[in-house]
Amino acid sequence: MSTVRYSVESPAGKENLEILADAVEIMKQLPPTDPHSWAYQAGLHGTSNDELKDSRFINTCPHYQNSPNDAAHFLAWHRLYLHYFEETVRSISGRSDFSVPYWDYSDPDQTKLPTAFLSPSAGGMTALYQPGRTEGLNEGNDFDENVIISIREGIKNLEEEKGSPFFTFSYSLESNPHNLLHGALGGLMSRVPTAALDPIFWVHHANIDRLWAENSNQRLTTELLGSQPAGQTYGFFDANKNPIELSYEEAANLSHELAISYNTALSPLAKGNQEEALLGAEGLIYTQAINQSIGQLRTSDLTLRSAFNAIPRDGESTLIELNLEVPKQPSGGYIDIFFGDTSEKQNELLNGTNQSFEQLFSATENEDFLTAHYTGSLSFDFAHGNHESSEAGVHSEHSKEEDVLWADITSEVIAAANDPLINDVLHFHVDQDQDDLSALEGIIVKSVNFYQM
Repeated sequence: MSTVRYSVESPAGKENLEILADAVEIMKQLPPTDPHSWAYQAGLHGTSNDELKDSRFINTCPHYQNSPNDAAHFLAWHRLYLHYFEETVRSISGRSDFSVPYWDYSDPDQTKLPTAFLSPSAGGMTALYQPGRTEGLNEGNDFDENVIISIREGIKNLEEEKGSPFFTFSYSLESNPHNLLHGALGGLMSRVPTAALDPIFWVHHANIDRLWAENSNQRLTTELLGSQPAGQTYGFFDANKNPIELSYEEAANLSHELAISYNTALSPLAKGNQEEALLGAEGLIYTQAINQSIGQLRTSDLTLRSAFNAIPRDGESTLIELNLEVPKQPSGGYIDIFFGDTSEKQNELLNGTNQSFEQLFSATENEDFLTAHYTGSLSFDFAHGNHESSEAGVHSEHSKEEDVLWADITSEVIAAANDPLINDVLHFHVDQDQDDLSALEGIIVKSVNFYQM
């Protein structure tokens, strides 16, 4: 089954946090020696609990500070740890669609704990709250400004190290933002033997995995793992509490075979970054008026007039801007978007179907096509939005509001340049199982613009 991980601030991310909170409550009630208990799942990463000291796979998390050789294992082990933890939560919750949301703390709008993790008195969920974190964080205060500046510098360095050796990249990512945020959170998160007992651990590591996934040329090879001194195998428990022990080669292969994606490609940039994005852009390189509703676009692809030919393929970043007119009242939803082609395969999978994203990716024979063409999801959260009303129709009970969604689509543009099947087509796929489908189809795409950074 494919797994899509969503931002903690998206509607789907918030729903998954509720599922996680319910599961954590149950897991904390299980005996520590139960492989699905909160103590045991955290203990796979690290523990000083005497009840678990002789249990299988306990204290097996690899970190550079344990041994420089563990730098080869850090990313793969944690990716599989997340995967099997998701299986555990799905088993406990009965929700096969659960995924761990990611927390993008480099976003200017996310420089404090996600609301669900705050103290209950500040609006947090009891199961996700952990006392003892750095003073002020549980009450909703921002991180120290220097921490955020350092994290952003660390992530920028990662982007510059895409072509560096795997050890260099892995060590950089582990150092910053991984280690830096662990220390900044304080409390249980500041020590390996206790870190995974704090529920914030999981959304942090989902983001670390996202940063690895977005630098996809940093592939962990079986040769690289095999070159390391013999040591621990990778060990976890599946949804049925069966032990899963993986050789280095099996772990390396599985870490890249898992069908995991992050709905970041067409999630809006932080609202405070829009002016910054424009100022950093060399200019508008392509624009096209659309003026069609999502309802129209879901059954007829949006053909862009040679947009990709207008975009310089010199390695610079490309931004897409969608100008939207949205209904004032709908509570939220999402729309999957693809850079399309005109093949029969796309018609079969996308045009006129009522399949959900999960259904689209569920068949193995579809995954290569969809992975190459899938761009991301537009997530709407109108109930909590802060849209500025357009002047026209402000006083009408059917008034509309305007919104702008930004996204970095550099990787998609590069893929389009290298894939003769990908044409200048955007396909808007509206999942039929959404509660607010009619409101989503009422969204008007006013225009699409491309900027070069």
